[in-house]
Amino acid sequence: MKQVRIGNALVNFDSLVIEGDAGRYSVEPKVLEVLKALIHRQGEVISRDDLIDNVWGVGFGGDERLSRAISLLRKALGDRRGDHQHIETISKRGYRLIATIAIVEGSVGPAHVSSCNVSPLSIAVLPFANLSADPDQEHLADGMTEELLNALAKLPELQVTGRTSSFAFKGRDTDIQEIAQTLNVAHIIEGSVRCDHGKLRITAQLVKIEDGFQLWSETFDENLEDIFDLQERIARSILTQLSQVMDIEVPPSVAQHLTRNPKAYAAFVQGRELYHKRNGQQTLPTAISHLEKAVELDPEFADAWAALAMAHFVLPEYSKTARWAQHMAASREALSKVEQLDSSNSLAKLTKAYIYEHDLRFDEAAMISEQALQEHPGDAETEVHFAFTLMAIGLHEQAEKLIRNTMPQHPLSPIYPVLLGGIKRALGDIERAIGYYQQAFNLGHGAAGIAVATLKMRTEQSEESVEFIKKHFGGLDAMDQATLGSPIIRHLVFGAFFRKKRSYRWIVKKMLESRFNDPQRQATTTSIGGFLLVDDPALWMKNILEKPNPYVAYSLSRIWDPIEECANVRLHKDFPAFAARIGLVRAWQRYGWPPLVQPNPGTDGSNLRFSVTR
Repeated sequence: MKQVRIGNALVNFDSLVIEGDAGRYSVEPKVLEVLKALIHRQGEVISRDDLIDNVWGVGFGGDERLSRAISLLRKALGDRRGDHQHIETISKRGYRLIATIAIVEGSVGPAHVSSCNVSPLSIAVLPFANLSADPDQEHLADGMTEELLNALAKLPELQVTGRTSSFAFKGRDTDIQEIAQTLNVAHIIEGSVRCDHGKLRITAQLVKIEDGFQLWSETFDENLEDIFDLQERIARSILTQLSQVMDIEVPPSVAQHLTRNPKAYAAFVQGRELYHKRNGQQTLPTAISHLEKAVELDPEFADAWAALAMAHFVLPEYSKTARWAQHMAASREALSKVEQLDSSNSLAKLTKAYIYEHDLRFDEAAMISEQALQEHPGDAETEVHFAFTLMAIGLHEQAEKLIRNTMPQHPLSPIYPVLLGGIKRALGDIERAIGYYQQAFNLGHGAAGIAVATLKMRTEQSEESVEFIKKHFGGLDAMDQATLGSPIIRHLVFGAFFRKKRSYRWIVKKMLESRFNDPQRQATTTSIGGFLLVDDPALWMKNILEKPNPYVAYSLSRIWDPIEECANVRLHKDFPAFAARIGLVRAWQRYGWPPLVQPNPGTDGSNLRFSVTR
């Protein structure tokens, strides 16, 4: 291990230098030994005694040396006082490296990632630059990038970096070698789009990272109306070049012809981009407006209908609205339309799985997710949702095996550490769960911040939980910020959930009941989870049954945690009937029974003939 990128800082162990946003620092060998120990156990807590023993092997004076080393590392990596984004202090326990890392071998010549072997069949498409005079033409560049990603992803031989990770570099002036190191790929596609008076000029190039050689470069001049033919030609040109250096067979058709209406396509790309972002009070409403325009301009635009169905469905989780029920109904209408146009559409199947869960048909949701994954192997959104469904029904080990198949292709996507955090939490590995959730939060997943705070509470760090929320409030999801916007509400929530004061719990419980009984107030993951944290299993189940939220699978996944509040749900007298009502028993019969629930001997678990353990 010669070089490691930690967050935005590059650590060179040969030259004893850390260089990043905070500047260039020469660092003592023993200090770097501390960093090596943290790297080798990234996300895990290492006690002060272990670090002192491993690095200095002394009894007297070790505490001072370690404190100094941690302080120097934080300064060099770019941590600010009270805002530790790289090395976290775990009170009375030790330290943990929470930043993302990429291990780089070789300080001479082109660097390459060695944290996992780089596949020669790996490739990333960077967001195409918009060179048009009109910034409103940005959607053409984004659309070109995404359609190329979709075309390449159809080839099972290729390992294509996912959209979230590729688009993380949009608008950033980052060296291509550094990007390849972060994304762990052997090839990069980059390009630009210029639109002028209906004429398009698109340039693209394919670069081999190992030697920096440009394998292919071409410029295309076309009319705006021919954009889909152009996408097909560019994708085919790229694949033809790849086939010459890889054993890849180019299919007859590689690009999708989504619509022949340029204005409908423009509205679709703008709406799709906002759908991907999701978080924010106006993000999804604006996305819906663009997508509605797309289907108005082209009523046969299946992908636009599919994106519209999903945007309507998830909006109540990200945007405060009194019309949440209407959005759910609109989602079903849009889904019906896309199913008439394209019954195999992967996003439509994913939306249908979400709706089945919202309708408390978890067995059918799991089956349609499984079917969609068979039809669209490697589809990240479908795979992630199927994993969440497996977690919801208590099958965490199966979920982990599933997501690890494609995790390497999504190094900057926060949803994978969120999944792993949930899995480790359910398995009782709280320290690693915190590490994964912290990683997801650092990658921009606001909801993971609440998970970090609630898990810190389990390690008897209630005040650290409170301080974490206060310090990182601006990084939480918009809905969580809205829920906790009032200082009075925050005071009550901190007292009820983190400090576990009985009087505060009673007040918060009454507030949750009032919210639940108000037909205008939408159910969210946070509101449902509140009944779990105040330890009212009956009301938690009633909320799920009568007012499920869009991410009800996530809400259900919480009951498998090894803590008293969750055990009280599983052991409640109404839980067996509840499990049967929402399709869990049928799902267990098909996919396997979770460790905490087993059918009675000689039965298949039907008719409530199963046992639940703490």
